[in-house]
Amino acid sequence: MKKLLMCSLLIIVVFGLLAAACSGNEKTAPVQPSGQGGVQQPVKTAAPSQAKKEVIIMGGGPAGGSLQYRIEAYAEAIRRGTGYDVKLLAEPGGAASIRRLVSGERDLVAGATTNVAGDALKGAPPFDKPMTLKAISTEYPTPHMILIDKKLGFTKLSQIIQAKYPLKTSIGAPRQSPVVITKDIFKAYGITPEDITSWGGNPQEVFSGQAKMLFSDRVTDAFMNIDVVPYPFFVELGQAREVNLLSLDEDAVNKMVNAPGSYYYRFVTPAGTYDWQKEDVLSVAVINGVYARADMADEVAYNVVKALDEQHNYLVSAFPQYKVLNLENLAAIGKFVPLHPGAEKYYREKGAIK
Repeated sequence: MKKLLMCSLLIIVVFGLLAAACSGNEKTAPVQPSGQGGVQQPVKTAAPSQAKKEVIIMGGGPAGGSLQYRIEAYAEAIRRGTGYDVKLLAEPGGAASIRRLVSGERDLVAGATTNVAGDALKGAPPFDKPMTLKAISTEYPTPHMILIDKKLGFTKLSQIIQAKYPLKTSIGAPRQSPVVITKDIFKAYGITPEDITSWGGNPQEVFSGQAKMLFSDRVTDAFMNIDVVPYPFFVELGQAREVNLLSLDEDAVNKMVNAPGSYYYRFVTPAGTYDWQKEDVLSVAVINGVYARADMADEVAYNVVKALDEQHNYLVSAFPQYKVLNLENLAAIGKFVPLHPGAEKYYREKGAIK
């Protein structure tokens, strides 16, 4: 009797397991309570929305740098003005950003100056072939700046060159706009970074965050970069160390500004821009721009520029230096790099360009 009972129980367990296995192989719809006696009903999957939000992949600047901080405000202005989903990615900037734009990895990029964009259009080094891109707007006019230890006694770059002083300095991020411009300045004086090395100096290609640390720790005598004025890093460094800005000579500036196809213009940082700055400082500047893929839809480019115009107050609240970005200044980049047709249409409608 016991054996019969045990066999019966074993058969029941086996059939139960088989039934569970079979039901596990069936694909069942997800269920949810019906609200009537707790009976569950299959979920009705909603039809996918036909309206897709425009997604823009935008390249900014190096993580932690002042450019990335500014471009976040820029991206937010586009989000607010268009409703587009703007995804901002940190990246090196300069030629690297342009290459990612042209390859289709980005829809918009900032962090490249007009001289770098111009080299891309021409296929000049560091680009090995001409590339197609369009300008959306000026991001900010960016002068070249040289912060130096005041105790060295130099006020002009020419004095360092004439003395063949063994300058320990950062000269800009590797393969990015700051180092390109620094080398162009050196070229206008007839020198190269290698010459400074031969004098016993140490010109280093480093990103701005590291350059700031090196200067703050007194590892370097000078800090070269391009950025907004006043440059927040220089403000901070000037509070902890006696510093000065080096001025360029008129001849060198004229040589750079008047060169065929030049993207440079004369720039003066007025005395008093920094608490410790007693005199005007002469340099050159370029426009830091925002660029789009050439195949970006005209409507999208138009809406981006419209948003930047209409969100001007927001931009200024996020970054006060953006006060200079009226519509005419936004459009000024078109003097150096061809505007996207959608952007150009908006500028013309508003009278910013003729």
